Amino acid sequence: AFVAIMRAGWLAFACIVAAFFAAVNSAPDFATCGGYVGFKDGIEGSSSADADFSSVKVSLQNAKGFTKYSAEAAPNGYFLLAVDQPGEYKVAVSGKAGWAFKPLTEKVIVDDEMECNDGADIDVKVVGFKIASKVVKPSTCGGPLVASGIELVLTDAKGREVMTAVSGKGGEFEFDDVSPGHYTIAAKPLPGVTFDSNKMVATVGVAGAEVEGSVSMSGFDVTLSVALTGADGEKGAIAFVSDKGSEVTAAVSEDGTATLTNIACGSYTATASLRFADGVEAIMSEEQKVAVEGPSTVPSFSPVSAVFTGKVISKAGSNEGIEGVQVVVDGTTAVTDANGEYSLALTAGKKEVAASKKGTEFSPSSPVLSFKTRQIPPITVKSVQVCGQIETSLEGSSKSFSQARMIDVKANGKAVVVQSDKSGSFCFDADVFTSFTIEPRVSEAEKKEGLRFNPPVHKVETRSSPVGSIQFSRSLLSLRGVIQCMGVCSAETVIRLRSQALGDSVVIRFADSDDLVEGDVLGDAKTGEFEVQDFVPGTYVVSVSDSGRCWEGDNKEIEVLSPEKAGSTAQAVVRDGGNNADKLTIVQTGFKVEVTAPTEVKGTIRSAKEESGKDVTIRKGRQHFCVPSKEQYVIGIPTDACVRFSKEEYSAEAGSGKPVVITIAGFEMTGSITVPVSAITDGQVGGLTVKSEQAGQEGYVSRQQAIVEGETASISFSTVVKAGQSTKFALVCDARAACSKLLF
Repeated sequence: AFVAIMRAGWLAFACIVAAFFAAVNSAPDFATCGGYVGFKDGIEGSSSADADFSSVKVSLQNAKGFTKYSAEAAPNGYFLLAVDQPGEYKVAVSGKAGWAFKPLTEKVIVDDEMECNDGADIDVKVVGFKIASKVVKPSTCGGPLVASGIELVLTDAKGREVMTAVSGKGGEFEFDDVSPGHYTIAAKPLPGVTFDSNKMVATVGVAGAEVEGSVSMSGFDVTLSVALTGADGEKGAIAFVSDKGSEVTAAVSEDGTATLTNIACGSYTATASLRFADGVEAIMSEEQKVAVEGPSTVPSFSPVSAVFTGKVISKAGSNEGIEGVQVVVDGTTAVTDANGEYSLALTAGKKEVAASKKGTEFSPSSPVLSFKTRQIPPITVKSVQVCGQIETSLEGSSKSFSQARMIDVKANGKAVVVQSDKSGSFCFDADVFTSFTIEPRVSEAEKKEGLRFNPPVHKVETRSSPVGSIQFSRSLLSLRGVIQCMGVCSAETVIRLRSQALGDSVVIRFADSDDLVEGDVLGDAKTGEFEVQDFVPGTYVVSVSDSGRCWEGDNKEIEVLSPEKAGSTAQAVVRDGGNNADKLTIVQTGFKVEVTAPTEVKGTIRSAKEESGKDVTIRKGRQHFCVPSKEQYVIGIPTDACVRFSKEEYSAEAGSGKPVVITIAGFEMTGSITVPVSAITDGQVGGLTVKSEQAGQEGYVSRQQAIVEGETASISFSTVVKAGQSTKFALVCDARAACSKLLF
């Protein structure tokens, strides 16, 4: 009613003003445009009657947007504009901060008769309230767009989402047409952005909007990656160092990336490290300078080089390594170790691998290397050099023959011819793991003049190493030696010299027996001396077989040289361990005590003349112990073990060749038997005995006082049982007692 009265009063005033001007002028020179400002119906908590609209200003703008006329509303919302030019105008409204206005008539037309809007009011409605604020960017960020593009959500007091807004340049955002009430404002999660504060509380009413709290960003995600050709998922880390010295480190994930979170704006240096699963570290590309002004992605790091490993083997599929091979890849050199293995710091990609060793040729290799495996494919031996010497001169002979001659090499039905030089030396390449023969040619005329080579043919089998000891000589050597036996060497003492090149053996015996065959050499049993005539120089393995004796240097390798090669004028020279000697010497170090045991056991060995001896470990199977004299020895076996042997001491004769056989008598077994007391005749608890039966034989294990606990009686026992046999145990009463139901 109050609004209606006020509206009528202002209309009356307008009529008086119009009548006044009409009295002065016969035709009106201006038009009056008026209306009311009020709240839109349905805005909760708002009443036009209670509001003061005097801060509202209504303007009319021309087509170019210039304000031509304006008026402030009265406290009750009424406003009046005097327009002196006909035309079309646009209504614009401004007022209290936080209010949202909407003119019900957006366009106003003043006709030539100076009639405004056909006499209709120009009403303006407050359609809602406005919340305005901004997202705060980190203080270190200088870019104006850092806080833009963030979606914010307005939620009412009941938790319902009312509307959303997106921050603009500088982080500013607005919510329009908001009804009075209490609200919460929060930013939606944004990939790559960390908020240290993400809650604002707004109270909206007629007086405007009051906002507390803030939505502020603290940092951003920085994504880095390691580019590995076929090696994703290797372990590593990326360090991110700021210009102020602080450092942040992140591990590389399975997809080769690392994400650093909550990184403040600023300048940084990024470095990467990579460690493969086996602990080997890669050398990475250089550090990168990074400027963070929001979520950032750093160009990928890539390994520059890493340690690659490889192996040189004798042939494909073999595990036999070749030592001392020089391997060159990309100008980097390595030499293989005793297992044929080597390592090089290399980059990935296609490589040319070159391997070299004197006297050996290797198969070419051009692999494509990967950081994932860091393995260089095995290099195999293609061929080895076979070298030798032909000697045609003979000491004391005036006849000489040319040492430059043709040599036939035959393998698998095929033959090639090689040529020695004038000094008789020759070399040729041969496939590995191949058997062939080498035979110098001798003309019929030379044969008539007495030229023979020893041996006439060499049989050679190549493996993975060069062969350089092929000798063809006119002269045969005389090899002298001595074997130093403790006492007289026996008929069982036999020396064998096995040729590495020929595979044949020279047998030396020291007693005439049925075992002596043509070609065997008979030595002096008393002095131990022997001499082998017509001996072919070369490398030999020396072995001594005598079941009862121990020898120094048994199964050792020696080289028998011609006197010219050894620099001596004596007969054949023996090179043993790098030292030259004029004879082969073999020394007996003691006598064997041979033992065979069914299991490993700690024991002692001593002379039968002595009370104490030394501790030994007797292994399972057959073995021997070397003792200084040929006499009786005693082998002691412990008795407190779980395994019970047949004897505590075994007697052995050193040097007899007969092994002492240690046997197991049985195994210690412990247990207990428990029976109800009711099963025992009254008064017989103290006379119980454990009885055993094994392989049909009965025996008594123990007789002792039974332990009675409640309704049961038990007795413990311990005995030795034989392996592999079933043993029964039972609890029986004294023979005089009548408790037969406890017997077997």
